[in-house]
Amino acid sequence: MPRIHLYAHTDKNFVKKGDKVIKHVTPIGTVGTGNGQYYAHLHYSISEGLTPAELKAYVAGWSKSKVEQYYRNPKDVDFNKMFGTKVDVGNFGYDWLQWIGYGYHPGVDVNGLGGGNTDFGMPFKSACDGTVIFEERTWFKNGGWGNLIMVEESEPAPPEPECNKKCPKHCKS
Repeated sequence: MPRIHLYAHTDKNFVKKGDKVIKHVTPIGTVGTGNGQYYAHLHYSISEGLTPAELKAYVAGWSKSKVEQYYRNPKDVDFNKMFGTKVDVGNFGYDWLQWIGYGYHPGVDVNGLGGGNTDFGMPFKSACDGTVIFEERTWFKNGGWGNLIMVEESEPAPPEPECNKKCPKHCKS
């Protein structure tokens, strides 16, 4: 099942559906406010087993175990490399699986260190290698999302075969 990385509340989207992105190299957007709904931050999540339409429907009313079934903890993502600077993850905004009044937060909110809207317009790069499968720019509140980007993570390349004397066709020496 492919993993989908969701970037929400963006101000500007630099990519469109079908674009290939490279981890920590391809700039994909800037931090926004969900079209004026929130203080500036990037909502980021990793899902597995959900379609873009299901992701947009959000997790209102889901149990904690159901969120854990479809979303992955983004603790291993290097957000400082994504942003090219030190950022706050889940302290100024919501953290992974934090109760938010109507469900459990399926990702993390990433903020600059200045507070308020000081991070508005801050550029960020893709957290994975992959392909943009959904991109939406809107002036509407869009169910709380504002502008959205979804990237389907590429499958890692298979490892090179190990060479030994019994496998001469792969050996170069």
